Amino acid sequence: MRQIRILHVIGQLRRGGCELQLLGLCQRLDRARFDSAICWYVRQADELEEDFRRAGVRMHFFSKPSMSVWRFFERLRGVVKEVEPDVIHTWMYSANFWGRLAAVTCGVSGIIASERGEVRMTGLIDRASEWFFRSRTLRLANSRFIASSLERHFGLPAEQTRIVHNAVGFELPDREAARSSLRRELGLAADTAVVLTVGRLGFPKNYPMLVRVVGRLERSGSNAVVAVVGTGPDEDVLKRQVRGAGLDHRMRFLGFRDDVPSLLAGADVFCFTSDSEGFPNAVLEAMLAGLPVVCTDFPSAREMISDPRAGILVSCDDDAGMAEAIGDLLARPECRREIGMAARAHVQEHFSWDRLVETMSEIYEELAGRKRLEDRVPVEEDSGHRLPR
Repeated sequence: MRQIRILHVIGQLRRGGCELQLLGLCQRLDRARFDSAICWYVRQADELEEDFRRAGVRMHFFSKPSMSVWRFFERLRGVVKEVEPDVIHTWMYSANFWGRLAAVTCGVSGIIASERGEVRMTGLIDRASEWFFRSRTLRLANSRFIASSLERHFGLPAEQTRIVHNAVGFELPDREAARSSLRRELGLAADTAVVLTVGRLGFPKNYPMLVRVVGRLERSGSNAVVAVVGTGPDEDVLKRQVRGAGLDHRMRFLGFRDDVPSLLAGADVFCFTSDSEGFPNAVLEAMLAGLPVVCTDFPSAREMISDPRAGILVSCDDDAGMAEAIGDLLARPECRREIGMAARAHVQEHFSWDRLVETMSEIYEELAGRKRLEDRVPVEEDSGHRLPR
């Protein structure tokens, strides 16, 4: 039996949550069953191209910004014709439009469009394109909240959008060594509590709330230091806010890091202040590391922390509630350990790579089987049993 050919279409391959999920999927798919290719069209710093190549993925790039829209679309169609995929899987807004249009015009019937962020604004063209593609596309979302946003903005019934949650997985470093290393790096005493957060420094992470949380912790007498991992457009503004609040000694900015599992292993508590998210890997990774998580109560957070023993949810923008929860955890080591153990078990059961790869493999085989059935059965001989396009 020949391999199922999958072409992933995505705008860019920067080191972001969506791109890392795609990479993890490609690394773990059975190469005897699936042949994976990627087409992307915007260059970014810190790309994952070589990681995909090492995973055996065939790469196709051309620069959309350097050409006309018509030429770009013809180049994309050219890649589709070259790969001859059984399934085209598009990722995020731009690729969901252009990739699906190329698939339809090239006669590819196995089409998947993944939505991974809340749909916030739509125009007439967006709604018209969704109406055109809806009967031709299997829609995926990484949370029920994202599925509901597709329904609100495009009228796509949420129950018809398939939910495939994100996956995380890594070997946890030695905790004692990680604790010592992190405190040495930060210049802290061995018994100093460290609260960690990881994320892009920008909307909708609500880092001003975090600054207020740190202020409340200090006023309560806590010696905790909050370490912030990530970069982003609001970095300079945020650092000015911290200096203005006189909290430089309580907040440390670590920038981009490729050793996040070690940082998680060395911390005492993880916090997350976003107002809204699709399904943030940072929270799942903290839970997998066995950290007690204090997270704002945006909709997809309730999906990640569906077991109340596995984390603490506080209202969005409630700095008082978050500071109180963090302070309580720092004062109760046994409670931290119990919540961390429950969080790790929860993620291992519900958000493992094995589970995601099994689900996606079944979806790809389902759509590839549909294509092969359609290739074998001419439309005029179809007696009412043709699978819906």
